[in-house]
Amino acid sequence: MRYQERGAVLIVSLMLLAVATVVGIAGIGNTQLAERIASNQKQASEAFMAAESGLVRAKVWFDDPANAGLWGDSAATLAAINAGQQNLQNSAQWRLESVDYVSNPGFALLVSVGTISNTGVQRKVQALYQQAKASGNLAAMNIIGNIKTFDTANSASFEIIGELDAQGNAIGPALATNTDANVELMETDINSKGRMDNYKGGIKKVEFDDPFGDPQKMAEFIAALKAEYYALPVAQRGVAPNNMGTVAVPRITYHSGPLQLKGNNSGAGILVVEGNLSFSGTPSFEGLIIVTGQTFTISGGGNGGVLGGAVVFANPLQDANTGEWSFGKAEATFVFDVDGGGKATFRYDKGSLETARDLLSENGVAQQMWQLDSSAGSSAATPSSMSAWSEVY
Repeated sequence: MRYQERGAVLIVSLMLLAVATVVGIAGIGNTQLAERIASNQKQASEAFMAAESGLVRAKVWFDDPANAGLWGDSAATLAAINAGQQNLQNSAQWRLESVDYVSNPGFALLVSVGTISNTGVQRKVQALYQQAKASGNLAAMNIIGNIKTFDTANSASFEIIGELDAQGNAIGPALATNTDANVELMETDINSKGRMDNYKGGIKKVEFDDPFGDPQKMAEFIAALKAEYYALPVAQRGVAPNNMGTVAVPRITYHSGPLQLKGNNSGAGILVVEGNLSFSGTPSFEGLIIVTGQTFTISGGGNGGVLGGAVVFANPLQDANTGEWSFGKAEATFVFDVDGGGKATFRYDKGSLETARDLLSENGVAQQMWQLDSSAGSSAATPSSMSAWSEVY
């Protein structure tokens, strides 16, 4: 009986050893599985971060003013961004898969792929890039309506400079207009003379903020400016071309009919010209200029003339039969000739525009229609941004 008990102990011991062995093997397997899961999760996380790195790289590229000329060209943009550094640590790399310029102006939908090269693990992330927006989206020079002819200055010294940020980067266009046909006409002429670098901020089609984007509101704004002008005492009114104010004492100036600024004519504040405008010599003006005529010309070399603020060419018209308002029909076609531009410079200057707006009656019609500060919503300068980040499955 005693020998049988000893045999039972041996059998039980062997069974316990077998169970322990199975448990140990299972534990090793579970540990290896956990390690593989952790490794996969780590690689997936690294691939996700690599994809995000691609979007960050894309934003840096878009924010560089030197790349503004490729905006709207998906294939060229994709190739240019992917030409940058793509390899990261731990065999991770990013690649931009697509760039789609969406219908809303100023936006681009980007898809970036992050890959762990030695395992093939991938993650995709998409985001919406929004361009920086200038104050009130006015450019240094704005043409609203159809352009009949456009002849830019064939001079290396002629410049039009859009709104700049604190670092000197252009965040607003040099020339802004409201039609694709105008953009094509201007770019064709400027490129034919090799002068695109003279337009700091480029040429863009924009949806102008009110009152500049709506012909009826534009007409009402001009009427309100005229009312402000005639409400002033005669001694305080600006008179073109010889008494249009100074930087120290800006004025509101209204002129009916064609106007030629020449020699050393200068002014500051607001100038409304209901007629054609031409420059010669070295005139200067700081503030807002509105021209409703058919032509704008610079002749005689324009030797060093400077306009700081914004120039708006627009002729809002109301159809006598239908009552509808429009830009760019009938006589509202512009002949834009700055071939004699010489050393003339047109630059966007928000400070000059703020000073000009302060000339208007507080809470008056004109001042309320023309908003520049941040409380005006879309009229405020806003930086570029990436939004709507999400993973693509």
